[in-house]
Amino acid sequence: MHSIALADASTLWPFAILAVCVVAIVLLITRLRVHAFLALLLAALLAGWLTPAGQFPGELTARELAIIELVSPRPASAATIQAELGEAVLPANALMRTLNQLVAKGGLIVEGGGEEQLYRAGITPAEAKRWHGRNHFVQVLDQAARDFGTAAGNIGIVIALAAIIGVSLMESGAADVIVRRFMRLFGEQRAGLALLASGFFLSIPVFFDTVFFLLIPLARALGLRTGKHYLLYVMAMAGGGAITHSMVPPTPGPLLVADALKLDLGVAIVAGFLSGILPAIGVLFLAKWLDRVMPVPLRETSGATLTELNNIASRRDDELPPFSLAVLPVVLPALLIALASFLDMAGKKLPGVVGLFGGNESFAACHGVVQFLGNKTFALLLGAVVAMTLHLKQCRLTFAALGQKIGPALETAGVIILITSAGGAFGAMIRHSGVGEAIKELAEGRAVNYVLLAWVVTAVVRIAQGSATVAMITGSALMYAIVGDGADLGCHIVYIYLAVGFGSIILSWMNDSGFWVVAKLSGFTEQETLKSWSVVLTAISVIGLIETLVLSSVLPLTGAR
Repeated sequence: MHSIALADASTLWPFAILAVCVVAIVLLITRLRVHAFLALLLAALLAGWLTPAGQFPGELTARELAIIELVSPRPASAATIQAELGEAVLPANALMRTLNQLVAKGGLIVEGGGEEQLYRAGITPAEAKRWHGRNHFVQVLDQAARDFGTAAGNIGIVIALAAIIGVSLMESGAADVIVRRFMRLFGEQRAGLALLASGFFLSIPVFFDTVFFLLIPLARALGLRTGKHYLLYVMAMAGGGAITHSMVPPTPGPLLVADALKLDLGVAIVAGFLSGILPAIGVLFLAKWLDRVMPVPLRETSGATLTELNNIASRRDDELPPFSLAVLPVVLPALLIALASFLDMAGKKLPGVVGLFGGNESFAACHGVVQFLGNKTFALLLGAVVAMTLHLKQCRLTFAALGQKIGPALETAGVIILITSAGGAFGAMIRHSGVGEAIKELAEGRAVNYVLLAWVVTAVVRIAQGSATVAMITGSALMYAIVGDGADLGCHIVYIYLAVGFGSIILSWMNDSGFWVVAKLSGFTEQETLKSWSVVLTAISVIGLIETLVLSSVLPLTGAR
């Protein structure tokens, strides 16, 4: 009875660590106004220090040390180890968890399989004693630094390149060209749809705040010209931007989620883009309804005055780059990454595609070239080169002047990299705490929908502290700790990715910087922003959840890993 109580306490402790850390993040960001980078880094260290000693790579508990000493003379089975250590000391489920952890750390090596599976020591007892003797608090500091570096290495260059693409699109007039083309395609009578499409498309490589700064003058100019539908224009533009900002890499949030879940980036781009279409349609209908029931007048703001707004869209077309060049920095990297992902899948799952290339050798040669071109770093680098070339030509800049234009964008990207890398360290510490295994143990024998769980966890963190990126970091880290590569999930891991993304969009309110960007630049009151912007984002999140749950059920894609 006593051992069961101890086992229950050890199972529940990771949940206590998670709860304490989430509350710490919320309080640090919302109450003490601590920068998100510091809040996440402190939460990572807190999670590590609360985690019992021995659970990090390079650390051993006394129990693990005893197992290594036991199997060091000769390999032993789990049953033998169990008998030697005693049932009261180490319950069977805890034993397997300990053995798996030791294998992951390299302390044990597995021999054989099935009932014949044996464990032998991967390190000497003397080395194991040195591992066991390490200072836990120092180990936490070192591990947090390693996890921070791993996250920065995976996403840092991509975020910086995306920032370069974004600033070049704006400065060269390419973004203006894209908006104008959508306006001509849909017509001024469908200006809401044009702004929705513009926000949806431009927020793929450009941060949401930047897109909003870019497009709000156009929405205000349209409101002035038509004398109506101002709320529709703002909500359509901002809603479209919010969707791809949270769903489609290479923006930092979805990029980090894809990396945390070990999801192929091409799959993440295609899935995020396609899954965002239905919520985007919902945004348009909801924005039209809100515009009818609570029309908002156009007001003076701290930006351009109403008399200056008509100049925003008055530049001649011959002063702007061609549409084909304007979209190339966005479309080219996305297509290359998606093509590389498709050929990866085709080589494993679609032998007919290999035949189209004339056999395995020709396919392998083509695949190697596309794999290089579609590497996320090279594809984004290519997009950045195209964007900078367009910027140089269109604005007649010297290389020195181009460097000055790009500098502030890279400074902003540096802050984003720090935040997301600190979030990566926090997520890794949560995984080391054992919360994933603890949830699995509690879920045994129960029907748990992990897609719904991913959405709920992310949505709760988003509502509590306001940052969609922090919510995505927490949600993806927790879900990877639970489902791993998704082999036992019952559906493709991409559905966890979508659930985390949609969960991070829900209910922007006063603790979200985006709430104030929308309110102040649009000239909305706080009450109007809550009744419009907060409602639109919540609708996107709920529509996305329903869509993801349905697709994961009817199209699980379990064979497409």
